Parts: sequence; structure tokens; C-alpha cells
Amino acid sequence: MNDPSALVPPSIAGQLAGLGTALCWVGTSFCFAAAGRALGAGTVNLIRSFLALIPLLALNLLILGSPWPDATPSAIAWLAASGLVGLALGDQFLFGALVDLGPRLAVLLMTLAPVFAALLGWLMLGEVLGGLALLGMATTLGGIAWVVSERTPEGSGPVRSKAVRTRGLILGVLAAAAQGFGVVLAKEGMVGGDIEPLAAQLVRMTAGASVLGLAWIAIGPRSWLVGSRREDGPPRLGRPAVLGILGGTILGPVVGVWLSLIAVRRLDAGVASTLMAMSPVLVLPFSRLLDRERLGWRAILGAAVAVAGVAILALAEGSDATVAAEVGGLDVP
Repeated sequence: MNDPSALVPPSIAGQLAGLGTALCWVGTSFCFAAAGRALGAGTVNLIRSFLALIPLLALNLLILGSPWPDATPSAIAWLAASGLVGLALGDQFLFGALVDLGPRLAVLLMTLAPVFAALLGWLMLGEVLGGLALLGMATTLGGIAWVVSERTPEGSGPVRSKAVRTRGLILGVLAAAAQGFGVVLAKEGMVGGDIEPLAAQLVRMTAGASVLGLAWIAIGPRSWLVGSRREDGPPRLGRPAVLGILGGTILGPVVGVWLSLIAVRRLDAGVASTLMAMSPVLVLPFSRLLDRERLGWRAILGAAVAVAGVAILALAEGSDATVAAEVGGLDVP
């Protein structure tokens, strides 16, 4: 399969791909937020997971020549566990946060994912956390805390009660922790089994979708697990929900995954991770236009500080490319 990115210089192609990946995560967050408001976070996560398997299978066949990786049972087990934690649970929490908080704050909270990944890598894999990594983690936490502690201005975006906002913040932190844990598990499976990231994502998504499907069968077709809806009345599979799920699925596992792989391939891992982590900044104008949120300097500077912290952490991680595709916010949804 010919790679269109080969038509331009590698560094420029990688930079454009990295920023394009971040924009895909922004678009995906708005799509799934709209679908979640209509159907509920659990239903959206279930449908999205099975839909995503189709393009992932196609991409593996076209790019890698096989619809399924030839890997050891141990590597598959690590990746399946990563899918359970990072996708089934992590994205379940994330979609709930998207509904409760809106894309701007939910995407910002996901900059905590590489922080949790670094901490868990230190605890589980014995990876060294140097001074630069600790500085990056502290910077990210400081930027997020600065934004989250800001009072929402009157008439800014959808009205959300304090209870809903608090629940959204908790879900966002849980989502980041689950996705960070999923990254560590995925790294163990990829490195131990010598598996390409795209193939690893297929295994993870298959495991996540299977668990969600079993949960749906056991609990029944209703609002389940975690995540509320923001619209009155029963769940409705109308145009916003359909377009949201389809748009989010295409932007995530199709365009987003493809661009992220180009960025990781053509740039240093730290640079690629930094560009793909720009989502909290790139989401700001869309939040202003689509959600009518009033954005002050605190929201803008806080998001920039959080992204700067991720950049420092990515540079400290240097040779680690496995985090690159997941640092953008939605765990390659």
C-alpha cells in the first residue's frame, strides 16, 4: 500500500500527521459527546467498539498483510488485558466525562494518562523516573488543577450542576488512570511479542468489545455501567447519535490511527508525542464555537501548561514510542 506521506519531506509529513492526529482526537471527542448525550456513554462505547473492529481489520490486512498478529499467547494476554482496562473501562469512564463535562475539560483531564503511565511503568516495569519526568508530571498536574479550579462563568456553555461536574471530574481522572494502565500493559505485550502498534490495537479493541458485549448481554439494553445522558426522554438513535458514532469511529481508528503511525514513524517519539498531545489546546476554539463556552486566559494558559508538561514528560521518555499514539486523549478510540 502506497503511503501518501512519502510525497513530502519526512519531517514535515510527521509534523503534519502529529497535528492531524491531535485534531482527530478533538473531532472524536465532540462526536462521541453528542452521541453520548443522546444514547448514554455505555451504549456509545459498545457500538463504537464493534464498529471500530471493521476498519482496524481492514487496516491490518492492507498495511501489515494479515488480519490478526502472529503472536505468542502471553503477548495476546497482555494486550487483551490492556484492552479490558484501557478501552472497555477507560473509554467507558471517558465517554461519561465527555457527557458530564464537555469535550474541553474531558480532553484536558486526559493529559493525565501519560502521567499515570509513567508512574505505573515505574511501579510495574521498573522504569526510571528522572528529574525531567517528575518536572513534566508536576507541570501537567499544575496546569490541570489551575483550569479545573476556575469557576465556570455565567452563561458559558451547557448548564451543569455541581454534582454533575464533580462526577465528570472523577470519571475523567479514572479514565486517565485506566488508559495509563492500559498503555503499560500494551507496552509489555508489544515489546514481549514484537507486535506492531496497529496489530496491537486490533487485539486490544477485540478484547474490549468482547467484554462490553458480554456486559450488555448480562445487564440488558439499558443505560448501564457508568455515564449519564444530558437529554430528556428515553435514548434516541437519531441523526446526532448516528453521525456522532460514525464520525467518531472514522476519526479515531481509521484516520487518527493512520496519522499517529505516520507521526511515530517519521519523528522522534518525544516530538511525535508532544504534537499529538496538543488536543487540549486545539479543542479550545471548537468549544467556543460549538459549545458556546466563554474562554478566559486561565483556561487557555492552563491548557498550554498541561500540554507543556506532557511535552517535557515525552522528552524524558525519549525512546518510548508506545505512549505516542495514546497521549492525545482518547486512547486511539
